[in-house]
Amino acid sequence: MATGGSGRPSEVDRWVRRGYHQVAIALGALALFATAMTVFLLVQDDSSALFYVFIPALLAAFLSFQAWIYERNYGRMQDFLQILNPASREVDYVHWQGIRTIFDNGLVLQTYNPGNGPNGLVFGVFLGADGAVQTPDSEDMKSWSRAFPPITSRGLRVRSRTSPAEYRMSLEPVRKRLGSDLTLVAIYSSFPTVVLPPGGPRDLVVSAFLDRGWMTKGRLVLSERDAILACLRALATQAATGLTRRA
Repeated sequence: MATGGSGRPSEVDRWVRRGYHQVAIALGALALFATAMTVFLLVQDDSSALFYVFIPALLAAFLSFQAWIYERNYGRMQDFLQILNPASREVDYVHWQGIRTIFDNGLVLQTYNPGNGPNGLVFGVFLGADGAVQTPDSEDMKSWSRAFPPITSRGLRVRSRTSPAEYRMSLEPVRKRLGSDLTLVAIYSSFPTVVLPPGGPRDLVVSAFLDRGWMTKGRLVLSERDAILACLRALATQAATGLTRRA
């Protein structure tokens, strides 16, 4: 999980507006321009110009549709954050990624802007050497994040593919309740070369629920956050037990 901004609601709102609403306005302006070009070609006396009408017409339709999607997602993202707000300790915008929410139980939720990461809900929990949940704040995230690998779609898929199948199966009930398409799971240990403050986390357990409609599932996330935290803690215990047995 990367570090983000100050966590002030106005800062988060500004980035959500920039990432969705302002993009929708820009796409809408381009769609209007393409529409004007279509009309211009239609009123020409030159019959050969009609051949080129389809290009700006299709472009106008495509841009209008994309503008509608971004504007719709802008409203959905606002609702999503509003629903999560009562159970959130801090909300930050992570530059080049998206919105990060730190819940009151220590669970961290990272959502990504289109094309910048997994398309879905990415949950993480930091655990100490004794297995206890380490609840970060925005300042902790700055140092803790450097001690673990970056969370990427490819990295999660590779880690999840090489992890025991029972890891994903333990999250299957949660996946079904969330209505997600696929679950990815990864357990990361902190880099030995990075010195963390005393009492800092030793492990980071991450689960990603890939879901194109994640913005509409704020209430489900809110109701499942304790179950997700319990599952991720159990995974870390299970992994540690497996290592002990092999030793």
